[in-house]
Amino acid sequence: MSLRRAALVALAGLGLAGLARADDGAPSVSADPAAPQAAPPPVTLEHAGPPAREPRHEIHPATPLLDAQGEPVLRSGRPVSFMRSCAGCHDTAFIAAHNYHAQAGLDELAEPGRTESGRPWDTGPGLFGRWDPLTYRALTPPGAASLDLGTAEWIQRLGARHVGGGPAERSRIDGQLLDARGPRGAWDPDSHVLDPASGEPRAWDWKASGTVELNCMLCHAAAPDNAARIQALQQGRFAWASTATLLGTGLVARDEAGFRYLAAAFEPDGSVRAERLGLGRARSASCRQCHGRACRCSDPVVFENSLQNWSAETGGAIYSPARARLSGMNLAGKDGLDMPWDVHAERLLECSDCHHAPNNPAFDLKRAGPERPLLHLAFDARRTSVEDYLWRPDHELVKGHTSQGTAARRLDGSMRDCRDCHDAQAVHDFLPFKRTHFERLACEACHLPRLLAPARMSTDWTLLGPDRQPRVSHRGVEGPVNDPASLVTGFEPALLPHRTQAGSLRLAPHNLTSAWFWVQGEPPAPVRLLDLERALFSPEGYHPAVTAALDADGDGQLREAELRLDTPAEVAAVAARLEAVGVRAPRIQAELQPYTLGHGVPPARWALRDCTACHAPGGRVTRAFALADHAPGGVLPRVVGDTRTELAGRISAGADGRVTYQAAARPGGAYVHGAQGLTWLDVLGLLLVVGTGVGVMVHGGLRILVQRRRGRAGR
Repeated sequence: MSLRRAALVALAGLGLAGLARADDGAPSVSADPAAPQAAPPPVTLEHAGPPAREPRHEIHPATPLLDAQGEPVLRSGRPVSFMRSCAGCHDTAFIAAHNYHAQAGLDELAEPGRTESGRPWDTGPGLFGRWDPLTYRALTPPGAASLDLGTAEWIQRLGARHVGGGPAERSRIDGQLLDARGPRGAWDPDSHVLDPASGEPRAWDWKASGTVELNCMLCHAAAPDNAARIQALQQGRFAWASTATLLGTGLVARDEAGFRYLAAAFEPDGSVRAERLGLGRARSASCRQCHGRACRCSDPVVFENSLQNWSAETGGAIYSPARARLSGMNLAGKDGLDMPWDVHAERLLECSDCHHAPNNPAFDLKRAGPERPLLHLAFDARRTSVEDYLWRPDHELVKGHTSQGTAARRLDGSMRDCRDCHDAQAVHDFLPFKRTHFERLACEACHLPRLLAPARMSTDWTLLGPDRQPRVSHRGVEGPVNDPASLVTGFEPALLPHRTQAGSLRLAPHNLTSAWFWVQGEPPAPVRLLDLERALFSPEGYHPAVTAALDADGDGQLREAELRLDTPAEVAAVAARLEAVGVRAPRIQAELQPYTLGHGVPPARWALRDCTACHAPGGRVTRAFALADHAPGGVLPRVVGDTRTELAGRISAGADGRVTYQAAARPGGAYVHGAQGLTWLDVLGLLLVVGTGVGVMVHGGLRILVQRRRGRAGR
């Protein structure tokens, strides 16, 4: 038996164990009930998750830690390469290529303005190429007149939410390894970054920084040091980011030069035991490193709203089994919230139970498709063998169909949805016209009637605060969002028509986030943050021209309430400052990004059962939804083009300046009786009723008249 096959046979045992519920990285339970139990870890705004649990014994063989040249790191002292270290048992090249988390949109790039988003400056649908107003900086396409965000700085700023590989390793221009390309002209954003001091492109030394390989341990180790990885990325030490992930395992320590390997923690042959790394399938804690911070533990949940807690910030969803009433958050009606933050987390579902590898033999649905034309089979018993699966696990993880999931749309709907796990027809006996409701409503429309946590509502980049950050507002909270004393009221999501893969529209819950920002030139592009800061600030604070235009009370200072562009004169003053620093034809633009909600689902007893919530005037389907407390420059937002969500209603600003979205009378063509009135249908119904009454009266009168005539004739 070959060495590789022997290793895969051993891994197969681990793989089979990993398909069982027990393989979640949990320690074995002590047989002695009197044995002392560890105290639960603290959860604070700074520490939003429990310390790693001790991994149990693993079947996974010992792993040699190799560098990019294939040499043991103990011998070379160079950065570890998991692409080489794991390649003895796994086809890491295949995994990196079939992995939209790694590609981040690199494999879907297009010319500027040719993407579905409709933005003239977008070059792709993924994290690498699609502009996001929450993070603001725009990835510069090759050949652009000025540089904003080059590839190296993209890694520094957004690499925290990227697993490595893809654009962090290879050039989007010619596909070469970034550290193998020589410096190109200033037009090349793959070899230059923006110098904040001069505002000019500066060549990036890829030889010194290295590139960022796909980091296997970020997902498959029990306790990766993600904070150390992010720090290495921000410092521009890209090649060492994977090594930094191993801090805390006893294999690596920091020193003045960076990192050094601790030989005592290695096996005599230079390999590392799987127990030390805690190798296994990806755990929910691994996914939370990029998608959210709420812990999966029994102690009170406290979280912060920030871009590091992405899912909660954009949608208010917390994936945790903990009871809401036991939370450390100041929730409205807290004592009555005897419910988990998410019922699926309470039922011990891991993220990978739903977002699994497509060729995982335990989950493969074998559905018919272009590559599976055997439509006559109700079930296909053929499965990928465990050995083949472990050699080439497809990392194109199955995904749902959401407004925000714009990358890898080819995989939309590949994940099981509610209808694949629950038989809705077998229950819901209280619901009339079941089939109609199930066809026109997403399950979450009733099973996610309210989010308990706050979420981002608006982001205003037209003016920056003294900390040079945008003005941000949240829905679902009274007071500063991360102040423990602020009352968290939660919010009711907007029911919007979302287009399914079949082409039909289905009402689904969404959070709507609005953003205002300056654009320049033609075709337009966001004004660089560097230029915006230069226009608004001087070394002493706000530029005198900005202060003079916005200082309503004349005290020489700009208060929070004055940092708004409410009048044409104020807009013109800031535009003049932008032109003074070289911005061409600045003007304000605004957009609306829907976020489809699917997590944070409470138990069924908390689902909406009140028919009048929708079937009444002013119900959920037709009511207004707040978008912002004001519209800078009077500009109203428009929905981004690639969201698959229709906003057929009206966006307007009220007398108080608040911006709202008023749903259409018939969103998605749906007629909700009791909630909407259709004049022509009402008139037709009235005519039918009146006509029927007149007909009955005429018919009855004629019968009476005929009967009387017969009586007079003696018949």
